[in-house]
Amino acid sequence: MTRPLAEGVIRNIADLHKVADSYTRSKHVYFRGQRQDWPLLPSIARKSPRTSLLEDERAMFDKFVDRAPKFLNQKTPSNDWDWLALAQHYGLPTRLLDWTRNVFIASWFAVRKPATDNGEPGVLWIFTPESKDVVSELSRERPFAGDRTKVFVPSPGLLDKRIRAQKGAFTVHKLKEGCISLEEQRQHKGRLREFFIYPQDFSTLRGQLRSERIDEAKLFPDLDGLSREITYQFADAKKMKTNGLPNHSLGVP
Repeated sequence: MTRPLAEGVIRNIADLHKVADSYTRSKHVYFRGQRQDWPLLPSIARKSPRTSLLEDERAMFDKFVDRAPKFLNQKTPSNDWDWLALAQHYGLPTRLLDWTRNVFIASWFAVRKPATDNGEPGVLWIFTPESKDVVSELSRERPFAGDRTKVFVPSPGLLDKRIRAQKGAFTVHKLKEGCISLEEQRQHKGRLREFFIYPQDFSTLRGQLRSERIDEAKLFPDLDGLSREITYQFADAKKMKTNGLPNHSLGVP
């Protein structure tokens, strides 16, 4: 199957508002920002397996569930879906791929760092799955079973502040001894749209997203996120000063 071509370009916050407005009546819509046009594959599928993808996945997941509770300062997840979401957010390779229900948050993840030296554009993906591909009852379905890639939103009772702040959602990919990227899956043909964000617009869009209160400290509400945001702001301010441009939108004196 041939992957879809990019349908347009995002150059500024006005373009993002137009995209957001076009989906206000959509019941199921999810967004993902990427610094480059990488395949839509979950992290477990990007690793070289020690034994097999399925065996490695299960072994790592079981160890995480066994040892994680002593580190939690929140309610312990009550099902495998929420455990997977928690593991994904803290770096464990899983069959989940991160999405968000907010187009501005997705765009931040595309432009939060400087563009690559090779000049490739960042990407904003938009996914509108069918209702049957959205998990509605976590207690009745199993994330490690099924023959279709589905979407799930973590339970309201999952109190991880990063997932809440990022309005997180996930595609749950089918695994065998390999994994087909989402944009190549026939079942979702016509339900993915792709927009490019060119490198020269990264810095401008970062500043405009900050004006919408989207930044590292907002999306990673801890000291790590605060430190990164301060570092990014000063890096942007220095770049704009070098180029002779005002930096008022960056929140830096």
